[in-house]
Amino acid sequence: MNILITSQANHKNALVDERFGRCDYYCIYNTNEKDFIFHNNLSKSANQGAGVSFSQKVLESNIDVILTGKIGPKALDVLDSSNISAFEVTNMNIEKAIQAYQNKTLKVIAIK
Repeated sequence: MNILITSQANHKNALVDERFGRCDYYCIYNTNEKDFIFHNNLSKSANQGAGVSFSQKVLESNIDVILTGKIGPKALDVLDSSNISAFEVTNMNIEKAIQAYQNKTLKVIAIK
């Protein structure tokens, strides 16, 4: 399973970035391999539509779960037809967010 986590920096102790489309980085954590791969979010600097652009990138990246703060309505519309689950994370680093997801203690972000 691949989990995408929005991140404020490019290491596993970084705080989860609560901004979905405008996060500085994102991490893809593979639960089978237990590895963290970080990427710069190139969508963050868009004048408008950062969430939509980032959502489209997510759909192309074989993601099963998203851990982030909030996802805007237009970005949610893009994710609507996918089988991706999203969960709200606040004030937590990446490793703790993954643990919270695995322990089923995170609030679901509704994707229609």
